[in-house]
Amino acid sequence: MIKRRLMLLPVLVLLTGVLASPASGQKDELARLRQSMKERYATLLKLHNDAKVGETWDGRVAAVKDAYLDDKVDPKDPKSLTVKQLLTAENSDRGRVYEIIAKDTNETPAIVALHNGKRAFANAAPNHWLKTEKAGWVQKKDIKTPKD
Repeated sequence: MIKRRLMLLPVLVLLTGVLASPASGQKDELARLRQSMKERYATLLKLHNDAKVGETWDGRVAAVKDAYLDDKVDPKDPKSLTVKQLLTAENSDRGRVYEIIAKDTNETPAIVALHNGKRAFANAAPNHWLKTEKAGWVQKKDIKTPKD
């Protein structure tokens, strides 16, 4: 259970770690982004647990199957966002966070995103889906890791 709750924590950790150093305008934007992402967290976790979405190697979140994109996040609520709308909002916020962190750390946003993708893979629950760069979608439990 704890592992599942940690699934999306890496982005929030990135936000918290950067809040102390950027300029005031960026602090305000990061606080807004952090709040927006926190509000989506429980919904994203449910979608992860339902095997509808997964983390990607490059720091994004995506639908495991295109067929899920038009699903309502809350099927009981006709006004609910679709999975696609939720993912678009999350990835937009993540992209902006990566840009701010990159500027603060003299990295590129792509490198920051890759680091977050690695953390997300490490923290994923065994039943969660991950999109690797070469193999596509796999459940974490099926990823072969080298023995130490």
